[in-house]
Amino acid sequence: MIDTLSGKLIKKLPTYVLIDVNGVGYGVNIPLSTYHQLLQVNDNVSLFTHLVVREDGLLLYGFSTTDEKRIFLALISVSGIGARTALAVLSSLSVEEFEHAVIREDVKRLTGVAGVGKKSAQRIILELKEKFSAQATSSPLPASLPEEDIKEDAILALVSLGYKKAAAQMAVQKAAATQSNTSGIEDLIKAALRILS
Repeated sequence: MIDTLSGKLIKKLPTYVLIDVNGVGYGVNIPLSTYHQLLQVNDNVSLFTHLVVREDGLLLYGFSTTDEKRIFLALISVSGIGARTALAVLSSLSVEEFEHAVIREDVKRLTGVAGVGKKSAQRIILELKEKFSAQATSSPLPASLPEEDIKEDAILALVSLGYKKAAAQMAVQKAAATQSNTSGIEDLIKAALRILS
């Protein structure tokens, strides 16, 4: 099992990174929360990882914190919830927001995530509520980016979550008009997801 990965960051996209570890390039699927914590290309990075073995190949998932990895593993343990949906949850909600939604049985908050329907949200609550304590976990704020870069990253993230590019662009533009200049990309994406839902 590959539990951690450290090396040079070769490629950085909102949902995927390529890391060179002693000459071997590892492709790692990541949530947006991890994307914002990563350094620049050519810097050395470390991720907490989980390897998923499937019939058609091996998929590696990476996270900037152990809390993100813990939530990912908890989600994929829920019947009917796959890795893609788990990444969508972590891309839309912080660890703290997700835990609170589960503890409070907030089905509406969970169904606001792309790919999570009412039945899936109810299953998540049923299977995970007892595992989560009410104590909130802290999540560092992402570094600020130029406004146009934030919009582009938000559009890329929405497309990776399954939305058509034209719809993603429209939603991001509308969301940006309602956000303050100090809002980060996660706030922008959440606002865009509300418009798309």
